[in-house]
Amino acid sequence: MESVNNDQLNQSTKPICPLCGSINVFQKSRISTDQISEMYGEVRRDLVRNEFKEASWIYVYNCGNCYLLFFDPKVPGSPAFYESLQSFEWYYPNDKAEYEMATKWIPLTARVLEVGCGAGWFAKKLSNSQYIGLEYSETAAEMARANGYDVRTQSVQEHSYANKSAYQIVCAFQVLEHVPDPGAFIAACLDCLEPGGLLIYAVPSNDCYLKYLQNDYLNLPPHHITRWQDNTLEAITKMFPISLVSIEHENVSDIHLRTCINTMMKRRLDLLLHRSETIVDHSLNYKLLYRFSSVLARCILEIFSDAVFRPRGHTVIAVYRKQVPSIPV
Repeated sequence: MESVNNDQLNQSTKPICPLCGSINVFQKSRISTDQISEMYGEVRRDLVRNEFKEASWIYVYNCGNCYLLFFDPKVPGSPAFYESLQSFEWYYPNDKAEYEMATKWIPLTARVLEVGCGAGWFAKKLSNSQYIGLEYSETAAEMARANGYDVRTQSVQEHSYANKSAYQIVCAFQVLEHVPDPGAFIAACLDCLEPGGLLIYAVPSNDCYLKYLQNDYLNLPPHHITRWQDNTLEAITKMFPISLVSIEHENVSDIHLRTCINTMMKRRLDLLLHRSETIVDHSLNYKLLYRFSSVLARCILEIFSDAVFRPRGHTVIAVYRKQVPSIPV
């Protein structure tokens, strides 16, 4: 990955922020699409390379207005790409921390729309609610329908045309980071939500160890094309008629604890050695430091097994309330 000098860039060549539309964006670095493709291994390498089409580089930008980190060109994964990922058993887990975090905000009889519902595992927790799911993957949608859930293979923009203010709850778990136009996505979700209703989003947090986790190909295009942090989730309230009700972080789960501590140790070593922060690094120095940080992490892992000392996990959930229009006196 190469760093970029913004002084050498013409503003007209820069994209606008896909969330707030600002031109106040700064190019941080660029990543070779060949590097990303190679990280998927021999089985998926060519599939991923085809996702990028003619693009040789993916550029990394930060928005100075809403603080969103985004990749350009925007390369959302194709249906074939996601079908391939579904061969991993862990890709649609039947339980997520954000499901429990979200259910406490949802009345039993609420009209619920879940965007990007996958195989319908969240719906299972809402057996008394009036539930409709939207899902990009036909395979996942069929799995949800087999369990008796009303799931439609349409975008939230399409769904909003005939369902204005139709729901009391609109939610999306681990979806925002996949969509190329999050601003339009949020607007469509709000079109579906009644005034006073709750909008619930869960995304990977860029305020945790994920920010420093290198060579994490699933946190890069064509899988993830934006990265979110708390101040971005707060900035949304300045763009849409919503108020922020809650932001809540999960504690790191057992399955991710070693990766989390290892990443934190590696980050400490990078700071001590004055090594720059990079998203992709396959150098010999990286491999040596990663191995050394793994040894350090094993030595202190037991300390962080206690819930009191657990760092933030990779998921943050934000809850918003759609404003009720004021009535002129």
